[in-house]
Amino acid sequence: ILAFMIYCFSLNDAFKRYRITVGTFIVIFFPLLVLSLGGGGYLFSFISLDIGIVVGLMLKGKERVIDVIEALICAIFVEVLLEMVFHFNTPLYNWSPTGSYRVTFFFPDPDLFAIFTGVLPLLMLSHVREWGMRDYISIMLSELIIIMTKTIGIIAISLIILLLVSLKRKEEGLLWVASSLLGISLIVGYEKIWYIVKYFSTVSSLRLHKWKIALSAFNDSPFLGIGFGKLPFWFYIQTGSLGLADSGLIDLLSQGGIIAFSAFIAGLTLVTKRKTLIMFTYIILTSMFYTTFLNPILTFMFGFALMFTMKKTKLSS
Repeated sequence: ILAFMIYCFSLNDAFKRYRITVGTFIVIFFPLLVLSLGGGGYLFSFISLDIGIVVGLMLKGKERVIDVIEALICAIFVEVLLEMVFHFNTPLYNWSPTGSYRVTFFFPDPDLFAIFTGVLPLLMLSHVREWGMRDYISIMLSELIIIMTKTIGIIAISLIILLLVSLKRKEEGLLWVASSLLGISLIVGYEKIWYIVKYFSTVSSLRLHKWKIALSAFNDSPFLGIGFGKLPFWFYIQTGSLGLADSGLIDLLSQGGIIAFSAFIAGLTLVTKRKTLIMFTYIILTSMFYTTFLNPILTFMFGFALMFTMKKTKLSS
């Protein structure tokens, strides 16, 4: 709601010309605000966001970057297949969608790997206008990688965005790819999907309980928050064990308060244009349901993606 209000306000003619400049200024200086509120490991996450923005501005609109992204997708897909081969001693059919093994590439967490991979096809959706066979294959491979991580939330988010974009643009080839991937996801993951549906009330109540504990920290200090890095100790006081909210946005709100939360949302919203709206939606959804959103690798990718897919326009001085 806050992002929607800021976006609508920024379309006013008196402000529209400077919205990108103001948003970039807020995001670039956001690490100083984080530092003043405790910083900790979060400081590196938002510095990485700024570095991603700078790199995205430097490479903005470069066609060759898409070629590099497609090559990266192919390389990751091959490595993931090799990872599964070595894990299951050669026969790939031993991999089960409901088993315990989830591909991670070189990442410490499969959810982190899934969120990272999900950025790559969205960069293509935001930038590619004339689709060819290589582009369709790259989209297909990237989504298959996400499916192999078994991160249901990212699979759902990425496929829904892919379906909506293909329907809006009336791109038949892209729609076939999206429909095929949806069918593959339902076939190979039906048992896990059924498990989530069956125990949805239990899983959702546990997550809501964590959100409630984190928001109690926000109620204790609504404007400046309790300080970055202190939420795990708040959980310890409340429950007897360390924990987080399983939501990057709620973590940010409880630890940075209204000031840090509003600055972050405002900065990202103001640098978002129609062409980058897909990426902005992905960032908001993943940051709402995954704490790993605050990993420096992901914040770098988010900053890069928001700026790289912008049109070639100069910032207002």
